[in-house]
Amino acid sequence: MEFGAPGGMRTMEMRLLRTTWLKVALAAALFTITSLSIAQTSEPSQQQALPKELSAVIPPGTNPDFHSTVNEIKQLLTEQKNARALSLSQALPRRQIRAKWDDSKVPAPLRKSFLLARDKAVGKWVTVLRNISVEWVKDKANIVFSFTPKLGMLPNKKGVQGLALIGTDLGYDAVISLQRGTPVSKTTDREVHNEVVYTLGSYFGLTSTKYFGSAMGRTDQRATVLLDISSRDSYLARETLNLSENLREAAEKNFKLAVGAARLSTDTKAIDLGTVFEGDVVSTPIQVNNVGAGTLRWIAYGDCACVTSEGPNETIGQSSVLIRAVYDTTDQIGEVRHALIVLNNDPDKSELIIPIKVKVVPRVRLLLPGGDSRTVVLKPNQTKFEAILVLAESWKGSVLASGLVGGRGTVSMQKWEGEVPDTFGESGKVGAMVKRRGYRATFDLTGDPVPGRSSLGLYVITGDARRPRISLPLYVQSGLVAMPEAVYFGSTMSAAAEAQVYLTRPGFDLKVKSVKCEDKEVSVKVEYTTIRGEVRLRVRFLGDAKRVLRTEIVVTTNDPQQKTVRIPVRAGG
Repeated sequence: MEFGAPGGMRTMEMRLLRTTWLKVALAAALFTITSLSIAQTSEPSQQQALPKELSAVIPPGTNPDFHSTVNEIKQLLTEQKNARALSLSQALPRRQIRAKWDDSKVPAPLRKSFLLARDKAVGKWVTVLRNISVEWVKDKANIVFSFTPKLGMLPNKKGVQGLALIGTDLGYDAVISLQRGTPVSKTTDREVHNEVVYTLGSYFGLTSTKYFGSAMGRTDQRATVLLDISSRDSYLARETLNLSENLREAAEKNFKLAVGAARLSTDTKAIDLGTVFEGDVVSTPIQVNNVGAGTLRWIAYGDCACVTSEGPNETIGQSSVLIRAVYDTTDQIGEVRHALIVLNNDPDKSELIIPIKVKVVPRVRLLLPGGDSRTVVLKPNQTKFEAILVLAESWKGSVLASGLVGGRGTVSMQKWEGEVPDTFGESGKVGAMVKRRGYRATFDLTGDPVPGRSSLGLYVITGDARRPRISLPLYVQSGLVAMPEAVYFGSTMSAAAEAQVYLTRPGFDLKVKSVKCEDKEVSVKVEYTTIRGEVRLRVRFLGDAKRVLRTEIVVTTNDPQQKTVRIPVRAGG
């Protein structure tokens, strides 16, 4: 059988999943207790007389290949083709895993760090599952890890794939590329750790997710964090291990399994929640139909924390239930698009994605001087500036009080009326000049100098019970600023690495005239972003350095007040 290529999930909300997991876990526990009680009351010679009809419901959240393998085995058992079913079941996960590690193509200086990363990744799974083990062998392995200098290109043709998984009769061949990502960089021990965590999760039958950080949320890019194993990951792995053992036992003992596949159907292809105010929580019903014979189970979650679901998580064959997609618009502005993802045990539709869009109008918005939406650039010795707090046309509330978070300076409000651009299209035409009411806000930062770029949190108290307090974050900065102010590539001197530095001067057509770095181990590429007054510097460390790196990048710009910016660069030590 062929296993799919890896994909890329943020950890979903524990409050939502707790109920779902509890229900499924209780059902699994009842099945286990029933099976054990039957086995304990039977004589050894009666084992073949155990019930001929057994249930084998696939838990939602497993990958399509696990689905198809399990369903093929169930069909074979129904047809009493137990020998073929037993042979196919060898690819299903086991608790005692035989693994092979071939690092012959890995450069000698990297082998030790790669081995340590491998063992740390395996240790994470052993710690959470407890009753599994991994034995490193020379042949007949469930999982074979190997390395190659370079895999194929990513679908966008602008980078290199980091991992290839190939299904075998016993499990997986996992080939890790020594180059990866966009732009192409060398694979480090961090990426090796993540690929091992992900491969073991795939072996346990878990599906890829879109949230980087969980066991199945891998990426082909350079790793910024190490993948961890969530409660959901470990729960699903336990479920797939139990199911795999039941199927192997059924094949060995000539059981016959009832085949009744669940089939998911819904008329909801996409959701449009219309126009709402920022902070509103809106929802809409979705009818979930099970047109199959088996029990349909699912886990519904959003691709961000703002999207959740309410309602049941299963339905029997030939029945329908209603669930609700819930969207929390707090801190969401403009036309926002997300999705509700429904993982389920329909073998042909194990992941249903329902797009959701909503237009969110802010109750209040802040218009800053200079035209930038978030940042005020102060002149030398400037401590005061004004901004306009605009109230939404259709919002009938008002501002009762205001202040600055952290006590930095003061802000005062006076009622205001005037014309402003209709940024959100309330008038029916985005960008049109419209009459609005609101407040003129005067900020005074006297005695509190602004070092470089600093955050300044404005809050307003409204008369709206649904959104009584609204926070409006903004930034103030003095002149041209580099973010971050310095670059540190870590203590590893042998691996190539890349960092990004942003030069920002909002409201000014910033240009870079030259970039210099005396150290040949460091190269810098200048890129202009789509944001006016922002330039990105891609800083690359070539690696294989023989000494601790201490240098700086000198950038010359067209800013008349700050022509030169110096950015320290460090590696090793």
